[in-house]
Amino acid sequence: MDRKVLLGCSLGLVSLACVAFSAQVFASFDGIRVAYGKALTPDVEATDLRLAARWHIKDFEKGYNGDWERRLMLEAVYTHWHSTISGSANKSARGADDIHGFFITPIFRLEDTRSSSVKPYIEAGLGIGGISDEEFRRKNREYPLRKSSRFQFEVKVGGGFVFGEQQQMELGIQWVHYSNANVASPNYSFDAIQLEGAYRF
Repeated sequence: MDRKVLLGCSLGLVSLACVAFSAQVFASFDGIRVAYGKALTPDVEATDLRLAARWHIKDFEKGYNGDWERRLMLEAVYTHWHSTISGSANKSARGADDIHGFFITPIFRLEDTRSSSVKPYIEAGLGIGGISDEEFRRKNREYPLRKSSRFQFEVKVGGGFVFGEQQQMELGIQWVHYSNANVASPNYSFDAIQLEGAYRF
């Protein structure tokens, strides 16, 4: 790992720590989340690990006949894209095999509050952050996946179920998308589908 990556990761960790400290002042800590999946981006073979700490910011008035609670959450996110292209495969000469990212992502969530041992939820979020490299290796391409900017947006859409004796666990599926919203060009996106598990405190 080169100095730029180390510096980026260090700054990211410091930023996440500051956000975590600040968030605890005005919000309650909700839990930790782990997601893992595979890239959907064409010509990219990679896994995507996403770790998040989540805070409960606010509850809104219930809608949909009072059955669904609307909540605003905040996530401090670390993500790791890891190329799984084999060494013998035809691939771009340039591009990182590992990219690390740090994001702050507000989440809007709908959760069924009717009494049940298993409760469904859906949620979506849009966050901002940065990644450790602007190029990611691609398969069967001369050029890598070009992000053109370390500044990136994170989009997350998912859903699943809350369960457990105290409704403390979650299991769901989500789609995540990373791009710079054409702040810089070319702007190739990185997309992944993930299985996510969570433990709520």
